[in-house]
Amino acid sequence: MGCGAVGAALTAALVASGYTAVGATTRGRTRGRAFARRFRVPVCYGSIGPAIGRAHLILVTVGDAAIADAGALLRRSRAVTTGSVVAHTSGAVAASALGRFSGAAVGSLHPLTVLASPKATLARGVTFVLEGDRTAQAALRRAVIALHGRAVVVSPHQKPRYHAAAVLASNLVVALVALAARETDRAGLAGLRPAALGLARAALDAVFAVGFERGLTGPLVRGDLATVQAHLRALDPKAREIYRRLSLEALPLAKARGVESPSLTRLRAVLGAGRRR
Repeated sequence: MGCGAVGAALTAALVASGYTAVGATTRGRTRGRAFARRFRVPVCYGSIGPAIGRAHLILVTVGDAAIADAGALLRRSRAVTTGSVVAHTSGAVAASALGRFSGAAVGSLHPLTVLASPKATLARGVTFVLEGDRTAQAALRRAVIALHGRAVVVSPHQKPRYHAAAVLASNLVVALVALAARETDRAGLAGLRPAALGLARAALDAVFAVGFERGLTGPLVRGDLATVQAHLRALDPKAREIYRRLSLEALPLAKARGVESPSLTRLRAVLGAGRRR
């Protein structure tokens, strides 16, 4: 259910791993037609087609707010067969949001990766976060093995915080780099946008290569108070607040790199560690 980026990428990867696609349901006709052409399966619009009765694994790849409605639509169709697994792909919502199905297991399968368009490819080695009843977990684990991925099982109460961390590590990194690009524009250096993107990639490459502490570079690691003060004066209020808060988060990493306590104390004072929030 759902023919967007996640649905298309998972379907393509599963088909390549030996699974057979039997059909899909979606509301968007443009994506639905593209899905039908790509996988040569029937696609229904806003209803459940007979093909779902042949499915052993039903993936619900809709937005979080639509999961409960999708589950209700499946139940009304009476097409979910005994022994099948119904799983949504949300990282934040519990599997139980789908509701219960007579004779079918319920779970969730969240790919911890970035799938920005229906043409995105699911790479090998991706981590999938699983949740749900034991039968669903077993079936989903087999799917992850087929995809050459890594399965991690979580409980429902862990999901909101886990997913918030995932958003911090991906979606909000995009927002942060976009903010950095806007600041280069405001400095009259619009031509540096590509370089800012390259710098973000290099920073992450350094973390992968040597870890968080050693991967951190710049004025905080040097204890360079004057440079930090200059940055705070130059940035507009919104960017200044983000810079301030993230710098405070980075100070423990700087400390681990060996920045001396007097320098850390001065940096905290300048960054306003004690101000009310």
